[in-house]
Amino acid sequence: RITFITDEIYKKLLLERVNIVFTGMPYSGKSYKGRNIAKMLCKDYVDTDKVLLASNHSLEEVLQSGGSVSDYRKLESDVVIEYSQKNGMVISTGGGVMTIDKNVDYLKLNSLIVYIHQDIEKLISRIDTTRPLVKSVEDLKRLYTERLDRYYNTSDVVINGDLPLEEIKEKILGAIYEDLSY
Repeated sequence: RITFITDEIYKKLLLERVNIVFTGMPYSGKSYKGRNIAKMLCKDYVDTDKVLLASNHSLEEVLQSGGSVSDYRKLESDVVIEYSQKNGMVISTGGGVMTIDKNVDYLKLNSLIVYIHQDIEKLISRIDTTRPLVKSVEDLKRLYTERLDRYYNTSDVVINGDLPLEEIKEKILGAIYEDLSY
């Protein structure tokens, strides 16, 4: 009985402290899923793209002011580093965050990295005019090819983006607690 109580306390503390980070391609639903999973788990939520947008540092704004994608990635890394040092958050990241080793290193310190996988056809069906790096189907296919292995190799858990939120939550909790089956 004491072991059970100790395990339950440990699980509660672990869930309170660990960050859950959503990564994946543009149009994979990271923001929607992150925001809703945060509500379900009673965690604070942040979307790194929204933080940059609020400080007038969206990719589009950086490019329009003469900056480069590399300049934007540096700003994005600052935001990732800031929030990775917090605890108990759900963080949705921009699609390119995991392409930078430094970002991965910081996020791995206290986060469960959740890759939301969507097949390319589903992503293509969602293309709109809101993403500066995705102006066409060809752009999206190129990014998908460039990033797919990176998403798989940097994530702790891969989740099908078509799953209902409740199943996504259960898979995340299972991944957080998987080392506790002793």
